[in-house]
Amino acid sequence: MKQNLLFLIIIAMMMIECRSTTDVLPTGVWSEGCVELGPYQGAYRLSGMCCAYLLIPKIELNQDRSFTVTGSYHAFTGAGFSNVPIQITGQLTSNGNELTIGYSLNSSPVTYRLTSGPAKLACFCGCD
Repeated sequence: MKQNLLFLIIIAMMMIECRSTTDVLPTGVWSEGCVELGPYQGAYRLSGMCCAYLLIPKIELNQDRSFTVTGSYHAFTGAGFSNVPIQITGQLTSNGNELTIGYSLNSSPVTYRLTSGPAKLACFCGCD
């Protein structure tokens, strides 16, 4: 009985170790043009889009360096910001140089290909 329990514990530990829990953003930020993904209150914030931003919970990569999480899309409504749940997918390249973030907004796909480092552009727009 003790041998079976020990065997099950070893198998469980091996299964847990096979799952990657690598955090995509251990430090720093990622960007594309005006858009920037960076740490925000224990999670991440994708900002730099006109009158909108995306909050993303902690990202953990699968074995194929991809992830799927439920975040929230916030857009200015004229009276404040909306808060809409949204499914976000991503993929980190094998060399770790590019992070692709994607989601669908009003049935239109939105994709950003981010590289390590802060945004190099500052985009300004007005929100009505």
